[in-house]
Amino acid sequence: MKINEFTDSPKFSFYKIKPKKIYFSGGFGVMATWVDVGEYESARPDVLASEVSSMIDKINSEKQGELLLLCKHFIQVENPDKVKLSSIDRLGVDLRVKTGEYTDEYRIAFRYPVSSSEDAKSELVKLFQEAWERDNGFWQQYTDMAEEGLPIVSKYAEDILRSANK
Repeated sequence: MKINEFTDSPKFSFYKIKPKKIYFSGGFGVMATWVDVGEYESARPDVLASEVSSMIDKINSEKQGELLLLCKHFIQVENPDKVKLSSIDRLGVDLRVKTGEYTDEYRIAFRYPVSSSEDAKSELVKLFQEAWERDNGFWQQYTDMAEEGLPIVSKYAEDILRSANK
């Protein structure tokens, strides 16, 4: 059956949904919030949406040492058992960090929003470089940068086993 035959059927209709309220629940409910309808209607896909999957695969397979340094210097997790880049967007990266029996998720913001995949790669390399410099004692040599402090980091998901064991 061709599409136009299907849509010409009297049993077929198009509907336009006009939301009045929007509640976003992501990551099995760990990130849940009300979303402004106007912002939702004007939203566009992230500039990295088409390339994120291949970027994540490459970083996870080739940059484990660098990801471990991000954990050590930005998240203050010294020796995670496993770290995995789970998401990249124009504002930063998300890491899934497993330590012992617990798995937590963190967000490390880029210092500047990016507008292309090349910009995102550059910002990520800057994060890797800063972590390496901190690890090797070079960061304090650049006092203007050292005063800037760490990039913004947030922990947005904590393993539920942790609260059960407290």
